Amino acid sequence: MKRNPIIKRYVSKLRKRLRNRRYKKKNPDKFKEWYEKNRGKKLENSREWKKNNKERVKNTTREWKLKNPDKETKYNWKRYGLIGNYDEIYKRYEETTNCDLCNIFLEGNGSTMKCMDHSHKTGLFRNILCNSCNVKRGEDN
Repeated sequence: MKRNPIIKRYVSKLRKRLRNRRYKKKNPDKFKEWYEKNRGKKLENSREWKKNNKERVKNTTREWKLKNPDKETKYNWKRYGLIGNYDEIYKRYEETTNCDLCNIFLEGNGSTMKCMDHSHKTGLFRNILCNSCNVKRGEDN
């Protein structure tokens, strides 16, 4: 019985990928050296692939965000300069239902949206506030 050429190609790619992973694990210095030498080419290929597969990238990103809302939130906090124990802060963020200043119930959007109050000078987390209180507090900062 002959194998389907598409399946044969797929299995071949999988085997090659596994071989490369094993090699990378056994020879981290060689891999690092190779990567530094080929970094520009790899990045350019990646950019081009993303440009040619915009819809696929968009769908994959959307799926990942839906599966990992906590990771996306923590990533954004780091990106915007929030400093602290992200797991503890996220737990508190999820459990908080009312603004710490005005005690209004926190909902999805607008003035009652949940906001992370933090010092823009130090990056330290202070409170979880509604958008209105966060804007007012930002003016005082």
